[in-house]
Amino acid sequence: MSEIIKPRELHGTKLIGYSIGFFGLFLTNLLIGVFAFQFYVYTVNLNSIIVSIGIAVRLILAAVFSIVFGVMTDNKKPGRFGKRRPFLLYGLPIWVLTSVLLWFPPWYCPKNNSIFLPTAIYFCVVIILNSISGTLILTAHISMLPEQSQTHDNRKKVASMNTFFTIIASILSLLLPLMIQSILEDPTAVKWWEPSGKVLLFYMPLIGIGFVIFGVITLMLTFFSVDESFHNTSTDTEMKKKSILATFQQMVIPAKDKKYRKYMAVRYFNSIGSRILGI
Repeated sequence: MSEIIKPRELHGTKLIGYSIGFFGLFLTNLLIGVFAFQFYVYTVNLNSIIVSIGIAVRLILAAVFSIVFGVMTDNKKPGRFGKRRPFLLYGLPIWVLTSVLLWFPPWYCPKNNSIFLPTAIYFCVVIILNSISGTLILTAHISMLPEQSQTHDNRKKVASMNTFFTIIASILSLLLPLMIQSILEDPTAVKWWEPSGKVLLFYMPLIGIGFVIFGVITLMLTFFSVDESFHNTSTDTEMKKKSILATFQQMVIPAKDKKYRKYMAVRYFNSIGSRILGI
């Protein structure tokens, strides 16, 4: 008689360990998504159109590479550290470096030249690398869920935990920079050569570094909390590899569902609202 395999679920420390990784990553990414525009336009003095283009490219690349990395994690052969878990570490060094360097531009735009090429190139390169590396980590984290939590009730539990952490991350990433702005002598004059601007140049990098350190700790907790040893004993030895093209084609299927389109519309306007609130 074949042995009945019990569905895998996340409970206790494993549940917290898995969910808190998303918390640390989302906290830093939200800070960048909301306040990078303010920082570079109003303090560094970079042209708003250039910054907007950089942020738009960041979002587009995140959408594209989430599919590419999803296929990569699906096709990877399980190894010593698991199947998807290693991807948390693959993207971590670049994500950490760019999340910190974003708040330390080596050049500020001159008073009479907001289209200063070195600053523009620096911003675009750093934010693009940050987007790609962050997407790799996030994709690996999300793709673990169907394998780690295999029951409907447990997935609701995981979703509730993730929602709780998302709310806390949203509050912190919006509140701390606004608290810094509240102590400025003149919040309307925050260019890098002005007194209030110098305050922002000091505190925003500190907040960014603090969030990144917390993000690294939480992602490492996820790495050590998640157990992928079941891949080594899996009876499904012949996995059919996916192609990126086929994955893009499958995306059309849910788009035909009316309820799914409504759901995506809500997500879209919620995202716009959060960015307007920050900007």
